This record gives sequence, structure tokens and C-alpha cells, in this order.
Amino acid sequence: MADHDVEIKLVDGLAVPQLQAINGRMRVGQTVRYFSNDGALLVRFDDGSPFNVSQITDELGHRLEKDGTFFCKCFLTIGWSPDRPESGGDHDVRP
Repeated sequence: MADHDVEIKLVDGLAVPQLQAINGRMRVGQTVRYFSNDGALLVRFDDGSPFNVSQITDELGHRLEKDGTFFCKCFLTIGWSPDRPESGGDHDVRP
């Protein structure tokens, strides 16, 4: 179990991390878990990371190693599944 959970939501086509409740409360040594119910996630820190990694693609807790302010880029991959059939489309190919 992580000290902090950050949900990444799909909002108007954007992957938006829900950080309001934990900003200012995270401390070095604590763990943060990113998760999404809207698709497979990627959290990327291009200009320095508070973790020992610059990319997170899992929903495990990651230990905060550095203090400071770090900007992340969030991505969600949404694909077809039986419970989301609208994620596909017909290809109408003619001779």
C-alpha cells in the first residue's frame, strides 16, 4: 500500500493527474502510486524526477527520493476491449 495514490483521469481528451489532495503533503521516503481506470498509463518526468526512474508505467508504489517541484507528463492509452466496443471502427474497403 502506498502513502499517496494519484488517479489519472481522462478529461476532455487529456490525461489529468489528480494531485490537489497530495501536493504539499508528499515527503522524501514516502511512496506514490499512480493509477487510472480510463486506460493504460505512462507518467514521464523529462526534466528531473522525484523517483529513481523517469518513467512510470505500472501501478506500483514508487519511493520519493528527492525533494523539489517536478513536472510530469501523463499519457493514457485507450484501446478496444469487449467492455469498450466503441473504441474500434469499421474499415469499409471497396474494389
